[in-house]
Amino acid sequence: MKIAYIFNQGRARRVAHISNGNSPREFFYGLPELEGSGHETGYFEVNPNFAPGIIGGLVNILGHNGMAPEKMSGGVLFQVKAILHKLQGYDVIVCTTSGIGFATALWKCLGYALPPVVTIHCGLFNNQYNFFRRWLTSFLLSRMHTILFGEAELPPLLQKFKGAYGKVTVNQFGVDQQFWHPAKKATSDYILSVGNDGRRDFKTLIEAARGIPLEIKILTSRKLPEKLPANITPVKSSWHEETVSDEDLRTLYQHALCVVITLHDSFQPSGQSVALQAMACGCPVVITYTKGLWSDDLMKDNYNVLFVPLYEPRKITRAVERILNDNNLKKRLSENGQLTVATKSNTVKFSENLKELLHNICRENKKI
Repeated sequence: MKIAYIFNQGRARRVAHISNGNSPREFFYGLPELEGSGHETGYFEVNPNFAPGIIGGLVNILGHNGMAPEKMSGGVLFQVKAILHKLQGYDVIVCTTSGIGFATALWKCLGYALPPVVTIHCGLFNNQYNFFRRWLTSFLLSRMHTILFGEAELPPLLQKFKGAYGKVTVNQFGVDQQFWHPAKKATSDYILSVGNDGRRDFKTLIEAARGIPLEIKILTSRKLPEKLPANITPVKSSWHEETVSDEDLRTLYQHALCVVITLHDSFQPSGQSVALQAMACGCPVVITYTKGLWSDDLMKDNYNVLFVPLYEPRKITRAVERILNDNNLKKRLSENGQLTVATKSNTVKFSENLKELLHNICRENKKI
């Protein structure tokens, strides 16, 4: 198969890091593994903040008024248009964001001869839909195959967008267990929290911090309150800008007592990558239980994770105290977390599932 990937900016400079073992492979979504198994791959990048011009600006205005697909910007739309001629030589296109997928499918609907489009969608329910946006989104979903990282998003997706029926696959996100691994000798003298997306609930974590007798390092690009409890250390962190290197983040996981992931409720599988990275490093995970949990079968309370309810700081404090004071619990969470990643939630599993899906799609479209 000849497989084209389209990413948001930030991957190209990481290719050398991956080859040297200095960065993990999970945010390439199976590309290195597919390439390693003999498939021809190509990757393209678009800048989500690209200045769209007059027509692109009009697309953005339409989007703000509910007249364009969710997450699609004028800038991305016309950046995708600029590479359409290159995409035509592939058997299948993998779009790694909703905005890229909708843009590619729209050009295909407008008559451009493109191969089948597969899109990784996440967080399609974060905003409201009027009738037109819902209809247009459903129409474009019918022109592509959707991959979801979590089971929780599947029922509402099919209920809201009838065009997606028969065109959705849940492929559990997996992390690079060769990169994320425990330290030979680890200390446990701080709590770690990592995350930038809008579903993070740092307010509840900050309230919980007042009852936790350890330093809490919060790595985020989100703006935090100016006045924080004395035991909170904010660290400016952005995956795209690499303000904290992947190797430094791994060290932080390896030496933390636990990782705490506090979330707002949504169907989006938020905190998935951070939880799995920490688990692979042998670090216990405390996470808010939301309706967007990616798998009730994989994530089990008191087995490989500790769940806390929404917006209850005292329950977070209690969960951290349990890990601090119960070595058997800490050991159980650490070992079972590593086992979960090793057997179920890694890049090899993800790429194997993806390869089978892409092969079937190409075969149905007689591309192979």
